[in-house]
Parts: sequence; C-alpha cells; structure tokens
Amino acid sequence: MKTSSSRGVHALWLLIVLLVLAPPAPGQDATLLLTVASDALSAGDSLSVWMTALNPTGNDLVWTFPAAVKSKFISPRGTVDGSLVLQTAETNLVTITPGTFARREYVAAVPDSVAGQVVLEFPGLDVNRVVLDVEARPADATHPAPATTSSSSNRVIPGLNLELIWVQPGSFTNGSPEDEPFRNPAEDPRTRVNLTQGFWLGRTVVTQAQYESLMQTNPSTFLAAGSNAPVENVSWLDAMEFCRVLNGREAAAERVPKGYAYTLPTEAQWEYACRAGTTGSYAGDPEVMAWYDQNSAQTTHPVALKQPNAWGFYDMSGNVLEWCFDWYGPYPGGIVTDPAGPERGFYKVARGGSWRNAVQVGRSAARAGGSIGRRDYTIGFRLALAPVR
Repeated sequence: MKTSSSRGVHALWLLIVLLVLAPPAPGQDATLLLTVASDALSAGDSLSVWMTALNPTGNDLVWTFPAAVKSKFISPRGTVDGSLVLQTAETNLVTITPGTFARREYVAAVPDSVAGQVVLEFPGLDVNRVVLDVEARPADATHPAPATTSSSSNRVIPGLNLELIWVQPGSFTNGSPEDEPFRNPAEDPRTRVNLTQGFWLGRTVVTQAQYESLMQTNPSTFLAAGSNAPVENVSWLDAMEFCRVLNGREAAAERVPKGYAYTLPTEAQWEYACRAGTTGSYAGDPEVMAWYDQNSAQTTHPVALKQPNAWGFYDMSGNVLEWCFDWYGPYPGGIVTDPAGPERGFYKVARGGSWRNAVQVGRSAARAGGSIGRRDYTIGFRLALAPVR
C-alpha cells in the first residue's frame, strides 16, 4: 500500500447553496447553508430542503433550528399560487462543536395545482429565489416513477437499494496548504480543478449485501460487522468488474442515462465530493464523521452510522479506503479541467483512510494507492455514475 500521509420524494440535489448569516446566538454567529434538494418536480411530489448550520467560531455553539421554513410558489404568470410550509420532524436544539456542522431536512408537498416553471421564494433570506420546473400531473396518475430521470435527480439502483447523490459541476482546489498538519509532498502542487460535467456518487460505499447481491460472492474479512458494513478485500479490478456487470444489467433494462456509465470516481471527483465545499483538513469533525484506528475497535462498521458531510455523503473519511479510477501520479499544478489522472502508472489511487489508519490518513487531501490486483481488508469502493471517459 502506497500512502501519503410515494408521493415520491425526489431528493434531486441541485446544489444551489444559499449562503446567509443565520440569527446569532449570544455573542456568536452560525453560518446557514440552505440546500434546495430539487430543481425538477411533478405536482404533488415532496419538496425537500436541507438546512446546514456551520459553526465557524472557536467555541461550542448552541443552535436552535426553526421548526418550519416558509416559502411560496410564483407561477409563470407572476401570480402567487400559494405558500408552502416546510417542516422538520427532528429535534431543533443542537450543540455544534467548533468547525463542524449540524443538518436538518425540511419537507412539504408541492400543490397539485402548481405546474410550469415557477419561482420558489424564501422570505427573509438575502438570496431567496430559486427557479423550479414543475410538471403537471396527469389526472389519472398515481405518482408513478418518471420514465426518464432528470439529469440532477438522486437515483436508487433497483435490487441493490444503492442510492446515488447527484453532484453538480463546480470547481475546487485539491491538495493541501503548506501549513496543514500531517501533509505530504504528494499533495503538491495544489491544483485548481474545474469539473464541467455533473455526476452521481454513492451516498455510502458499496456494502457487503450490495456486492453479494450482484456478484454472488462476499470476499469481506469482517463478516461479523454485518451485511450493511462496507465490502472490503476487493481489488481495483474487482471494483471495475462490479461496475461492468452492473452496466450490463442496467443498460439491458434501459436505466443508464445516455453518455453515462457506472464506474469508479476520478480522484478529482472523489475529493470534490469529500470536501463538499470545505477547504480545511477535514470536511467536519472526524470524531463524529469517521471510523479510524482510535475509535473503530479494529473493525469496519455498518455504513452511515457517523455524521455525513454537508452534501450528504457518509464515511468519506475512515471505515474503508476507497478505490478511485486514476493511476497514482503527481498533480500538474495550475488549472485543469475534468482530470482523470496519468495515462499509465504502477498504482491506482485510494482515498479516505480506514478503520486501521490514523485519523490524519482520512484528511480530505490525503492520498494513498495500491496495485490493481491488491486485495486488502482496509479497501472498498464507492460507486459513481459518470460521463463515459
């Protein structure tokens, strides 16, 4: 191992982030990120909004989430078609430690009478208007699944119950700054990465149950951790074979979007999703987000037990390392667009740290790698549905 230090709920994850300064607690401020989880709905569907409260201070912050978020639809004719009250079923009062965040989901049904390209307004917010495409519901419909999937909707793979989150195109800077603790020279030179095409990425790593369901075998060492624990002891070749089999099955069922294929994420796609808009060593508090050597009891754990990052991805740090598509090689520096790594190499990239590694191996910038045939009880993978390379 080479290391370097329904009334269908469409969680469509258009990552339109409305950044506002939330009401202050005594002497302190929280930063509020409002993520509208839809950009295309049908009348009668459920609209989902995630509210993320970030604590940028050096002290614990006691924060109270509102019980409801009010909004309204404005039709193409400019008339207000009605107000919406999005509510959360979760507890409102939380304590947020420095540099971390807490999240709540707010949900409301889109009125059956609303259709067309409408404007969603959030009164009282500085950035408060989002355009939504709302399709009319046929009179005899009972909210069936759409025949085709919007380019920005979450997906669930039938038979595997494997959820993929849509990731909008965007830019970030990879690697680590010179003053980041535990950084490694392999994280230089820092490179500005532009991702021009959106992609889907697994909300969690592939589990033992999901792998066995498709491949009819479970190579994992930690069977006692349960079927919902990550599949591990899989090589890069094993992970790509999983993708090949899945592509064949889903293409035969006409469930693969044109121009896309199931594969491993590129290293750039992986780090972009791992950081989820953050720029520090970690995407949050690793103690509440990651399984590593000091809290894992030397075993993997079922996925999604720890806190997700701000975009909803679980276990990006810790539990198991995750294979990426790329060959391991130096960053080019400067500005790059849609990179997929060197054309050849000796190792494939693995990212994220594991149950066996020190916490710093799970830093957002930390890199690792292994030969394409290496099987190890610290390595699994996360599925991507990405533009064909």
